[in-house]
Amino acid sequence: MKKFFLPLTGLTISLAAATSVVSCIKAAYSPGEIGERLMLITDTAPVTDKSINQALYEAIVDYSGRAMDKEKEQGGFNFYKRGLSAKNNFIQPLKKDYDSFVSAYKVGILKGADIMVLSGFLQETSVPKASELIGKDKTIIFIDSMMQGPSNVITIPFASQLAGFAAGYDAAVWASQIVQKPNGGWKYQGSQFNDHQLSFATYAGIGNKNATNNYMWGYLVAIDYFNKNNKINGKANPDGDKLEIKLANAGRNKSIADGLSKGIEDANPMYFTGSFELGGGGINGLNETLLINQADVIFPIAGPQILNTLTYSNKPYLIGVDTDQGSQFPAYKERFITSALKNLKQSTQDAIDRSKGNRLNHNPDGSLKEKPWVAGVSGSQEDDLTNNYWDGHVAPPQNDWSTDLDWTDPKTGEPTNKNVGSKIVKTLLDYENDKGLDAFVKEMIRQFNKTGPESKTYLNYESVSGMADWIIANLQLPLDPIK
Repeated sequence: MKKFFLPLTGLTISLAAATSVVSCIKAAYSPGEIGERLMLITDTAPVTDKSINQALYEAIVDYSGRAMDKEKEQGGFNFYKRGLSAKNNFIQPLKKDYDSFVSAYKVGILKGADIMVLSGFLQETSVPKASELIGKDKTIIFIDSMMQGPSNVITIPFASQLAGFAAGYDAAVWASQIVQKPNGGWKYQGSQFNDHQLSFATYAGIGNKNATNNYMWGYLVAIDYFNKNNKINGKANPDGDKLEIKLANAGRNKSIADGLSKGIEDANPMYFTGSFELGGGGINGLNETLLINQADVIFPIAGPQILNTLTYSNKPYLIGVDTDQGSQFPAYKERFITSALKNLKQSTQDAIDRSKGNRLNHNPDGSLKEKPWVAGVSGSQEDDLTNNYWDGHVAPPQNDWSTDLDWTDPKTGEPTNKNVGSKIVKTLLDYENDKGLDAFVKEMIRQFNKTGPESKTYLNYESVSGMADWIIANLQLPLDPIK
Protein backbone atom coordinates (compact mmCIF):
# COMPACT_ATOMS: atom_id res chain seq x y z
CA MET A 1 0.00 0.00 0.00
CA LYS A 2 1.58 3.27 -1.11
CA LYS A 3 1.82 6.27 1.19
CA PHE A 4 1.60 9.92 0.31
CA PHE A 5 1.42 13.07 2.41
CA LEU A 6 -1.60 15.30 1.94
CA PRO A 7 -0.62 18.87 2.96
CA LEU A 8 -4.24 20.05 2.96
CA THR A 9 -5.23 17.81 5.85
CA GLY A 10 -1.96 17.38 7.67
CA LEU A 11 -2.62 13.64 7.78
CA THR A 12 -0.78 10.71 6.28
CA ILE A 13 -3.27 9.09 3.96
CA SER A 14 -2.93 5.77 2.21
CA LEU A 15 -4.08 4.89 -1.28
CA ALA A 16 -6.40 1.94 -1.54
CA ALA A 17 -8.38 0.60 -4.42
CA ALA A 18 -11.72 -0.12 -2.83
CA THR A 19 -12.37 1.93 0.28
CA SER A 20 -12.54 5.56 1.22
CA VAL A 21 -11.55 6.38 4.77
CA VAL A 22 -9.31 9.02 6.24
CA SER A 23 -6.72 6.42 7.09
CA CYS A 24 -7.11 4.57 3.81
CA ILE A 25 -8.74 6.37 0.88
CA LYS A 26 -8.96 6.08 -2.84
CA ALA A 27 -7.23 9.29 -3.95
CA ALA A 28 -9.33 9.80 -7.05
CA TYR A 29 -11.72 12.56 -8.01
CA SER A 30 -15.28 11.37 -7.50
CA PRO A 31 -17.07 10.43 -10.75
CA GLY A 32 -19.72 12.56 -12.39
CA GLU A 33 -20.23 16.13 -13.48
CA ILE A 34 -20.23 19.20 -11.24
CA GLY A 35 -23.32 18.94 -9.06
CA GLU A 36 -23.38 15.13 -9.08
CA ARG A 37 -20.68 14.27 -6.55
CA LEU A 38 -22.36 13.09 -3.36
CA MET A 39 -20.06 12.33 -0.42
CA LEU A 40 -20.89 10.67 2.91
CA ILE A 41 -18.88 11.50 6.03
CA THR A 42 -19.62 8.74 8.55
CA ASP A 43 -19.68 9.19 12.30
CA THR A 44 -16.48 7.02 12.40
CA ALA A 45 -18.42 3.78 11.96
CA PRO A 46 -18.02 1.93 8.63
CA VAL A 47 -20.61 2.00 5.86
CA THR A 48 -21.22 -1.67 6.63
CA ASP A 49 -22.35 -0.92 10.21
CA LYS A 50 -25.88 -2.27 9.55
CA SER A 51 -27.18 1.00 10.97
CA ILE A 52 -27.32 4.71 10.13
CA ASN A 53 -24.09 4.91 8.12
CA GLN A 54 -24.98 1.96 5.91
CA ALA A 55 -28.45 3.40 5.28
CA LEU A 56 -27.02 6.79 4.28
CA TYR A 57 -24.38 5.18 2.08
CA GLU A 58 -27.03 3.14 0.28
CA ALA A 59 -29.11 6.33 -0.15
CA ILE A 60 -26.37 8.23 -2.00
CA VAL A 61 -25.30 5.23 -4.10
CA ASP A 62 -28.93 4.64 -5.11
CA TYR A 63 -29.55 8.31 -5.93
CA SER A 64 -26.37 8.53 -7.99
CA GLY A 65 -27.11 5.35 -9.90
CA ARG A 66 -30.76 5.72 -10.80
CA ALA A 67 -32.30 7.86 -13.53
CA MET A 68 -34.40 10.93 -12.86
CA ASP A 69 -38.14 10.19 -13.02
CA LYS A 70 -40.55 13.08 -12.56
CA GLU A 71 -43.62 10.85 -12.45
CA LYS A 72 -42.16 9.04 -9.45
CA GLU A 73 -40.85 12.34 -7.99
CA GLN A 74 -37.45 10.68 -8.07
CA GLY A 75 -34.18 12.46 -8.74
CA GLY A 76 -31.04 10.72 -9.94
CA PHE A 77 -27.85 11.06 -11.97
CA ASN A 78 -28.14 7.86 -14.05
CA PHE A 79 -24.64 6.64 -13.15
CA TYR A 80 -25.53 3.01 -13.89
CA LYS A 81 -26.22 3.62 -17.57
CA ARG A 82 -23.27 6.00 -17.83
CA GLY A 83 -20.83 3.39 -16.54
CA LEU A 84 -20.12 5.33 -13.34
CA SER A 85 -20.30 4.34 -9.68
CA ALA A 86 -20.56 6.22 -6.38
CA LYS A 87 -19.43 3.21 -4.32
CA ASN A 88 -16.28 5.00 -3.14
CA ASN A 89 -18.07 8.23 -2.22
CA PHE A 90 -17.64 7.98 1.54
CA ILE A 91 -15.06 8.96 4.13
CA GLN A 92 -14.72 7.31 7.52
CA PRO A 93 -12.99 9.53 10.09
CA LEU A 94 -10.64 7.78 12.47
CA LYS A 95 -11.78 9.53 15.65
CA LYS A 96 -14.88 11.23 17.04
CA ASP A 97 -13.28 14.63 17.49
CA TYR A 98 -13.39 18.00 15.77
CA ASP A 99 -10.02 17.73 14.03
CA SER A 100 -10.76 14.28 12.62
CA PHE A 101 -14.11 15.35 11.22
CA VAL A 102 -12.62 18.51 9.69
CA SER A 103 -9.86 16.42 8.10
CA ALA A 104 -12.53 14.20 6.60
CA TYR A 105 -14.33 17.22 5.14
CA LYS A 106 -11.10 18.39 3.53
CA VAL A 107 -10.59 14.99 1.94
CA GLY A 108 -14.18 15.09 0.67
CA ILE A 109 -13.55 18.45 -0.94
CA LEU A 110 -10.29 17.13 -2.43
CA LYS A 111 -12.40 14.40 -4.04
CA GLY A 112 -14.71 17.03 -5.55
CA ALA A 113 -17.78 16.80 -3.30
CA ASP A 114 -20.72 18.99 -4.32
CA ILE A 115 -23.02 17.71 -1.58
CA MET A 116 -21.64 16.27 1.67
CA VAL A 117 -23.92 14.19 3.87
CA LEU A 118 -22.80 14.26 7.52
CA SER A 119 -23.94 11.27 9.55
CA GLY A 120 -25.18 11.82 13.07
CA PHE A 121 -25.16 14.35 15.87
CA LEU A 122 -21.51 13.73 16.81
CA GLN A 123 -20.56 16.11 13.98
CA GLU A 124 -22.64 19.00 15.28
CA THR A 125 -19.73 21.16 16.47
CA SER A 126 -17.89 20.76 13.16
CA VAL A 127 -20.85 21.53 10.87
CA PRO A 128 -19.99 25.27 10.60
CA LYS A 129 -16.47 24.37 9.47
CA ALA A 130 -17.84 21.93 6.89
CA SER A 131 -20.08 24.72 5.63
CA GLU A 132 -17.13 27.10 5.32
CA LEU A 133 -14.90 24.57 3.57
CA ILE A 134 -17.37 23.39 0.92
CA GLY A 135 -18.37 26.90 -0.13
CA LYS A 136 -21.62 28.81 -0.53
CA ASP A 137 -22.64 27.24 -3.87
CA LYS A 138 -22.55 23.68 -2.55
CA THR A 139 -24.52 21.90 0.16
CA ILE A 140 -24.03 20.19 3.50
CA ILE A 141 -26.80 17.78 4.58
CA PHE A 142 -26.62 17.19 8.33
CA ILE A 143 -28.54 14.12 9.43
CA ASP A 144 -30.34 13.66 12.75
CA SER A 145 -30.37 17.05 14.45
CA MET A 146 -32.51 20.10 15.12
CA MET A 147 -29.57 22.49 14.70
CA GLN A 148 -30.11 25.60 12.58
CA GLY A 149 -27.04 25.66 10.34
CA PRO A 150 -25.44 28.23 8.02
CA SER A 151 -26.99 29.18 4.67
CA ASN A 152 -25.64 26.16 2.78
CA VAL A 153 -26.61 23.57 5.42
CA ILE A 154 -29.75 21.42 5.35
CA THR A 155 -30.54 19.85 8.71
CA ILE A 156 -32.70 16.70 8.77
CA PRO A 157 -34.63 16.11 12.03
CA PHE A 158 -36.62 13.05 13.06
CA ALA A 159 -39.40 12.69 15.62
CA SER A 160 -38.07 9.25 16.55
CA GLN A 161 -40.21 9.09 19.68
CA LEU A 162 -42.97 7.98 17.29
CA ALA A 163 -40.97 5.01 15.97
CA GLY A 164 -39.75 4.21 19.50
CA PHE A 165 -43.34 4.14 20.74
CA ALA A 166 -44.61 2.03 17.84
CA ALA A 167 -41.81 -0.52 18.20
CA GLY A 168 -42.09 -0.66 21.98
CA TYR A 169 -45.85 -1.12 21.98
CA ASP A 170 -45.65 -3.62 19.17
CA ALA A 171 -43.06 -5.67 21.09
CA ALA A 172 -45.16 -5.50 24.26
CA VAL A 173 -48.23 -6.84 22.46
CA TRP A 174 -46.28 -9.67 20.84
CA ALA A 175 -44.38 -10.63 23.99
CA SER A 176 -47.49 -10.59 26.23
CA GLN A 177 -49.44 -13.18 24.27
CA ILE A 178 -50.08 -16.31 26.36
CA VAL A 179 -48.93 -19.62 24.89
CA GLN A 180 -49.26 -23.15 26.21
CA LYS A 181 -46.07 -25.00 27.07
CA PRO A 182 -45.57 -28.47 25.48
CA ASN A 183 -45.33 -30.15 28.87
CA GLY A 184 -48.23 -28.31 30.41
CA GLY A 185 -48.68 -24.91 31.95
CA TRP A 186 -48.42 -21.54 30.24
CA LYS A 187 -45.99 -18.72 29.61
CA TYR A 188 -45.84 -15.30 28.05
CA GLN A 189 -44.63 -15.63 24.48
CA GLY A 190 -41.69 -13.28 25.00
CA SER A 191 -40.55 -14.56 28.39
CA GLN A 192 -37.01 -15.92 28.50
CA PHE A 193 -36.49 -16.24 32.26
CA ASN A 194 -39.70 -16.24 34.31
CA ASP A 195 -42.63 -17.77 32.39
CA HIS A 196 -45.15 -15.54 34.14
CA GLN A 197 -43.31 -12.22 34.00
CA LEU A 198 -41.83 -9.87 31.37
CA SER A 199 -39.05 -7.35 31.74
CA PHE A 200 -37.96 -4.87 29.05
CA ALA A 201 -34.78 -2.79 28.79
CA THR A 202 -33.14 -0.20 26.58
CA TYR A 203 -29.79 1.52 26.22
CA ALA A 204 -28.12 4.06 23.96
CA GLY A 205 -24.50 4.61 23.03
CA ILE A 206 -24.29 8.34 23.66
CA GLY A 207 -27.21 10.46 24.80
CA ASN A 208 -28.65 13.13 22.54
CA LYS A 209 -32.15 14.52 22.89
CA ASN A 210 -33.03 14.57 19.20
CA ALA A 211 -31.13 11.51 17.98
CA THR A 212 -31.11 8.70 20.57
CA ASN A 213 -33.03 9.83 23.63
CA ASN A 214 -36.20 10.57 21.67
CA TYR A 215 -36.29 6.90 20.63
CA MET A 216 -35.81 5.91 24.28
CA TRP A 217 -38.52 8.27 25.55
CA GLY A 218 -41.07 6.94 23.05
CA TYR A 219 -40.18 3.35 23.97
CA LEU A 220 -40.61 4.04 27.70
CA VAL A 221 -43.94 5.77 27.05
CA ALA A 222 -45.05 2.65 25.17
CA ILE A 223 -44.23 0.36 28.11
CA ASP A 224 -46.00 2.59 30.61
CA TYR A 225 -49.01 2.97 28.32
CA PHE A 226 -49.18 -0.79 27.69
CA ASN A 227 -49.18 -1.47 31.44
CA LYS A 228 -51.96 1.06 32.07
CA ASN A 229 -53.99 -0.05 29.06
CA ASN A 230 -53.63 -3.70 30.06
CA LYS A 231 -54.66 -2.96 33.65
CA ILE A 232 -57.85 -1.25 32.45
CA ASN A 233 -58.76 -3.20 29.32
CA GLY A 234 -56.67 -6.38 29.35
CA LYS A 235 -57.58 -9.91 30.31
CA ALA A 236 -56.21 -11.69 33.37
CA ASN A 237 -53.69 -14.46 32.83
CA PRO A 238 -54.49 -18.07 33.89
CA ASP A 239 -53.32 -17.22 37.43
CA GLY A 240 -55.88 -14.42 37.62
CA ASP A 241 -53.33 -11.60 37.42
CA LYS A 242 -52.76 -8.85 34.89
CA LEU A 243 -49.30 -8.39 33.42
CA GLU A 244 -47.16 -5.39 34.32
CA ILE A 245 -43.97 -5.23 32.24
CA LYS A 246 -40.93 -4.41 34.39
CA LEU A 247 -37.88 -2.27 33.53
CA ALA A 248 -34.69 -4.34 33.77
CA ASN A 249 -32.45 -1.25 33.73
CA ALA A 250 -33.77 -0.48 37.23
CA GLY A 251 -33.10 -3.98 38.59
CA ARG A 252 -34.84 -7.34 38.75
CA ASN A 253 -38.62 -7.05 39.05
CA LYS A 254 -38.46 -3.26 39.23
CA SER A 255 -41.25 -1.13 37.80
CA ILE A 256 -40.81 1.59 35.21
CA ALA A 257 -41.69 4.09 37.96
CA ASP A 258 -38.79 2.73 40.03
CA GLY A 259 -36.39 3.19 37.15
CA LEU A 260 -37.45 6.71 36.22
CA SER A 261 -38.33 8.20 39.62
CA LYS A 262 -35.12 10.26 39.86
CA GLY A 263 -34.69 10.88 36.15
CA ILE A 264 -31.95 9.52 33.91
CA GLU A 265 -28.77 11.42 33.11
CA ASP A 266 -26.84 10.87 29.88
CA ALA A 267 -23.92 9.50 31.89
CA ASN A 268 -26.00 6.85 33.68
CA PRO A 269 -24.21 3.55 32.88
CA MET A 270 -27.47 1.61 33.20
CA TYR A 271 -28.83 3.40 30.13
CA PHE A 272 -25.79 4.72 28.20
CA THR A 273 -22.62 2.84 27.23
CA GLY A 274 -20.67 5.99 26.33
CA SER A 275 -19.80 4.74 22.84
CA PHE A 276 -21.24 3.54 19.55
CA GLU A 277 -18.25 1.36 18.76
CA LEU A 278 -18.51 -2.41 18.69
CA GLY A 279 -17.32 -3.56 22.11
CA GLY A 280 -16.74 0.04 23.19
CA GLY A 281 -17.56 1.86 26.39
CA GLY A 282 -19.48 -0.03 29.04
CA ILE A 283 -21.42 -2.30 26.69
CA ASN A 284 -20.20 -5.63 28.06
CA GLY A 285 -20.81 -4.65 31.68
CA LEU A 286 -24.30 -3.44 30.82
CA ASN A 287 -25.10 -6.65 28.95
CA GLU A 288 -24.09 -8.65 32.02
CA THR A 289 -26.26 -6.51 34.31
CA LEU A 290 -29.30 -6.75 32.05
CA LEU A 291 -28.84 -10.53 31.90
CA ILE A 292 -28.72 -10.69 35.70
CA ASN A 293 -31.83 -8.51 35.83
CA GLN A 294 -33.56 -10.93 33.44
CA ALA A 295 -34.32 -8.59 30.54
CA ASP A 296 -36.55 -10.47 28.09
CA VAL A 297 -36.58 -7.72 25.44
CA ILE A 298 -33.87 -5.10 24.84
CA PHE A 299 -33.99 -2.03 22.62
CA PRO A 300 -30.38 -0.96 21.89
CA ILE A 301 -30.04 2.50 20.35
CA ALA A 302 -26.34 2.16 19.72
CA GLY A 303 -25.75 1.13 16.12
CA PRO A 304 -23.35 -1.81 15.85
CA GLN A 305 -23.34 -2.46 19.61
CA ILE A 306 -26.51 -4.45 19.09
CA LEU A 307 -24.19 -7.21 17.90
CA ASN A 308 -22.49 -7.20 21.33
CA THR A 309 -25.88 -7.83 22.91
CA LEU A 310 -26.77 -10.53 20.38
CA THR A 311 -23.55 -12.43 20.99
CA TYR A 312 -23.34 -11.90 24.75
CA SER A 313 -26.31 -14.14 25.49
CA ASN A 314 -28.79 -16.15 23.46
CA LYS A 315 -31.64 -15.10 25.73
CA PRO A 316 -33.13 -11.64 25.12
CA TYR A 317 -35.25 -10.71 22.15
CA LEU A 318 -34.12 -7.55 20.40
CA ILE A 319 -35.67 -4.48 18.80
CA GLY A 320 -33.46 -3.10 16.04
CA VAL A 321 -32.95 0.59 15.35
CA ASP A 322 -32.56 2.93 12.36
CA THR A 323 -32.50 0.10 9.78
CA ASP A 324 -33.99 -3.39 9.43
CA GLN A 325 -31.39 -5.04 11.64
CA GLY A 326 -33.31 -8.30 11.71
CA SER A 327 -32.55 -8.89 8.03
CA GLN A 328 -29.00 -7.58 8.38
CA PHE A 329 -28.12 -10.13 11.05
CA PRO A 330 -29.64 -13.24 9.44
CA ALA A 331 -27.90 -15.60 11.87
CA TYR A 332 -29.93 -13.98 14.66
CA LYS A 333 -33.17 -13.26 12.79
CA GLU A 334 -35.26 -15.25 15.25
CA ARG A 335 -34.13 -12.93 18.05
CA PHE A 336 -35.61 -9.79 16.49
CA ILE A 337 -39.17 -8.80 17.27
CA THR A 338 -39.10 -5.67 15.15
CA SER A 339 -36.93 -2.67 14.23
CA ALA A 340 -37.80 0.97 14.88
CA LEU A 341 -36.75 2.81 11.75
CA LYS A 342 -35.89 6.27 10.68
CA ASN A 343 -36.55 6.50 6.98
CA LEU A 344 -32.98 7.62 6.36
CA LYS A 345 -32.96 6.85 2.65
CA GLN A 346 -36.08 8.84 1.83
CA SER A 347 -35.22 11.83 3.99
CA THR A 348 -31.68 12.06 2.59
CA GLN A 349 -32.87 11.81 -1.01
CA ASP A 350 -35.60 14.39 -0.36
CA ALA A 351 -32.88 16.75 0.86
CA ILE A 352 -30.64 16.06 -2.14
CA ASP A 353 -33.57 16.89 -4.44
CA ARG A 354 -33.98 20.28 -2.74
CA SER A 355 -30.30 21.19 -2.40
CA LYS A 356 -28.60 24.01 -4.26
CA GLY A 357 -25.56 21.83 -4.87
CA ASN A 358 -27.56 19.38 -7.02
CA ARG A 359 -26.93 19.59 -10.80
CA LEU A 360 -30.62 18.89 -11.44
CA ASN A 361 -31.35 22.31 -9.94
CA HIS A 362 -28.97 24.17 -12.26
CA ASN A 363 -29.66 25.77 -15.63
CA PRO A 364 -27.52 24.78 -18.65
CA ASP A 365 -25.25 27.77 -17.99
CA GLY A 366 -24.64 26.56 -14.43
CA SER A 367 -26.82 29.16 -12.74
CA LEU A 368 -29.28 28.12 -10.06
CA LYS A 369 -32.91 27.58 -11.01
CA GLU A 370 -35.49 29.68 -9.18
CA LYS A 371 -37.04 26.56 -7.67
CA PRO A 372 -35.74 23.00 -7.18
CA TRP A 373 -36.71 20.54 -9.91
CA VAL A 374 -39.34 18.92 -7.65
CA ALA A 375 -41.27 22.19 -7.21
CA GLY A 376 -44.85 21.65 -8.32
CA VAL A 377 -44.29 17.91 -8.86
CA SER A 378 -45.46 16.97 -5.38
CA GLY A 379 -48.59 19.13 -5.57
CA SER A 380 -47.69 21.12 -2.45
CA GLN A 381 -48.41 24.83 -2.15
CA GLU A 382 -46.08 27.19 -4.01
CA ASP A 383 -44.84 28.84 -0.82
CA ASP A 384 -44.47 25.55 1.05
CA LEU A 385 -40.87 24.80 2.02
CA THR A 386 -41.24 21.40 0.39
CA ASN A 387 -41.44 23.32 -2.90
CA ASN A 388 -38.33 25.42 -2.25
CA TYR A 389 -34.65 24.96 -1.51
CA TRP A 390 -33.87 23.64 1.94
CA ASP A 391 -30.36 25.11 2.19
CA GLY A 392 -30.16 27.22 5.34
CA HIS A 393 -33.16 25.50 6.92
CA VAL A 394 -34.10 22.72 9.28
CA ALA A 395 -36.03 20.62 6.77
CA PRO A 396 -39.78 20.23 7.35
CA PRO A 397 -40.24 16.63 8.60
CA GLN A 398 -42.29 14.51 6.24
CA ASN A 399 -44.80 11.91 7.44
CA ASP A 400 -42.69 8.99 6.25
CA TRP A 401 -39.38 10.07 7.85
CA SER A 402 -39.91 9.43 11.55
CA THR A 403 -42.38 6.57 11.69
CA ASP A 404 -41.37 3.44 9.89
CA LEU A 405 -41.39 -0.04 11.30
CA ASP A 406 -40.19 -3.47 10.33
CA TRP A 407 -41.89 -6.56 11.69
CA THR A 408 -40.26 -9.96 11.74
CA ASP A 409 -41.89 -12.91 13.46
CA PRO A 410 -39.25 -14.24 15.89
CA LYS A 411 -40.56 -17.77 15.48
CA THR A 412 -40.24 -17.94 11.70
CA GLY A 413 -37.88 -15.08 10.92
CA GLU A 414 -40.31 -14.01 8.21
CA PRO A 415 -41.86 -10.54 7.80
CA THR A 416 -45.55 -10.28 8.63
CA ASN A 417 -48.11 -7.49 8.85
CA LYS A 418 -50.16 -9.25 11.50
CA ASN A 419 -49.14 -6.98 14.34
CA VAL A 420 -50.18 -3.83 16.14
CA GLY A 421 -47.12 -1.77 15.29
CA SER A 422 -47.53 -2.08 11.55
CA LYS A 423 -51.08 -0.75 11.82
CA ILE A 424 -49.98 2.11 14.07
CA VAL A 425 -47.22 3.11 11.71
CA LYS A 426 -49.30 2.70 8.56
CA THR A 427 -51.84 5.05 10.06
CA LEU A 428 -49.20 7.48 11.31
CA LEU A 429 -47.85 7.79 7.79
CA ASP A 430 -51.27 9.03 6.71
CA TYR A 431 -52.45 10.29 10.07
CA GLU A 432 -54.37 13.31 8.74
CA ASN A 433 -57.14 10.82 7.89
CA ASP A 434 -57.54 9.78 11.53
CA LYS A 435 -58.31 12.57 13.98
CA GLY A 436 -57.41 10.46 17.01
CA LEU A 437 -53.98 9.51 15.71
CA ASP A 438 -53.44 12.99 14.31
CA ALA A 439 -53.83 14.33 17.84
CA PHE A 440 -51.57 11.56 19.20
CA VAL A 441 -48.74 12.42 16.80
CA LYS A 442 -48.96 16.12 17.58
CA GLU A 443 -49.08 15.49 21.32
CA MET A 444 -46.08 13.12 21.27
CA ILE A 445 -44.08 15.79 19.48
CA ARG A 446 -45.39 18.64 21.66
CA GLN A 447 -44.79 16.94 25.00
CA PHE A 448 -41.27 15.88 24.08
CA ASN A 449 -40.30 19.21 22.55
CA LYS A 450 -41.51 21.24 25.53
CA THR A 451 -38.93 19.60 27.80
CA GLY A 452 -35.47 21.00 28.41
CA PRO A 453 -32.20 19.95 26.75
CA GLU A 454 -31.02 17.84 29.69
CA SER A 455 -32.15 14.21 29.71
CA LYS A 456 -33.47 14.38 33.27
CA THR A 457 -36.16 16.81 32.10
CA TYR A 458 -37.84 14.13 29.97
CA LEU A 459 -36.34 10.73 30.87
CA ASN A 460 -38.27 10.79 34.12
CA TYR A 461 -41.49 9.20 35.24
CA GLU A 462 -43.50 12.43 35.34
CA SER A 463 -42.84 13.07 31.64
CA VAL A 464 -43.22 9.46 30.50
CA SER A 465 -46.29 8.79 32.62
CA GLY A 466 -47.87 12.09 31.61
CA MET A 467 -47.73 11.14 27.94
CA ALA A 468 -49.02 7.62 28.67
CA ASP A 469 -51.93 9.09 30.66
CA TRP A 470 -52.80 11.36 27.73
CA ILE A 471 -53.00 8.34 25.42
CA ILE A 472 -55.15 6.46 27.95
CA ALA A 473 -57.58 9.39 27.99
CA ASN A 474 -57.67 9.94 24.25
CA LEU A 475 -56.82 6.79 22.31
CA GLN A 476 -57.23 3.09 23.02
CA LEU A 477 -54.85 0.81 21.14
CA PRO A 478 -55.51 -2.96 20.89
CA LEU A 479 -53.85 -5.43 23.20
CA ASP A 480 -53.86 -8.31 20.74
CA PRO A 481 -52.12 -8.73 17.38
CA ILE A 482 -54.16 -7.80 14.34
CA LYS A 483 -55.52 -10.90 12.68
